[in-house]
Amino acid sequence: MARVLVAVTGGVAAIKAPHLLRLLRGQGHEVRVLATPRALEFITPLSLAVAAGGEVATEEAWFRPDGRALHIELARWADVVLVAPATADAMAKAALGLADDLLSATLLAGAKRVAWAPAMNEAMWLSPQTQRHAQGLKELGHAIFGPAYGPLAAVGDG
Repeated sequence: MARVLVAVTGGVAAIKAPHLLRLLRGQGHEVRVLATPRALEFITPLSLAVAAGGEVATEEAWFRPDGRALHIELARWADVVLVAPATADAMAKAALGLADDLLSATLLAGAKRVAWAPAMNEAMWLSPQTQRHAQGLKELGHAIFGPAYGPLAAVGDG
């Protein structure tokens, strides 16, 4: 089975991450979690750690006292990085090659395979900027799954 780094970004769909982690572990995958600061506004590190069966990589843990850089370690460890939920912001940073946070630096450090599960309002997903970034990620060999249409946390469907 694969070593999957699940990167949880800051959308309301972050609350579904523990379920995803349990599903992946139930299929026999080895799982680690990276949570962005915005993701931690929706879900606690403890709930992610329990579901993943291990510690959660956060911005605070990026540079370690022993000098090892967590983004390099995570990129080398993962067979695949699954960004779920994926925000427009995270997709834009990756498409542009920015590396100013743990997630974008991990992706730029040579993640082998990257898959995105976008979760955002339909208007944001359909914006020309987001579509341009999604296309750029595809050109880099990244896979994009979704988003699916359905009820939103905010008013309405999308």
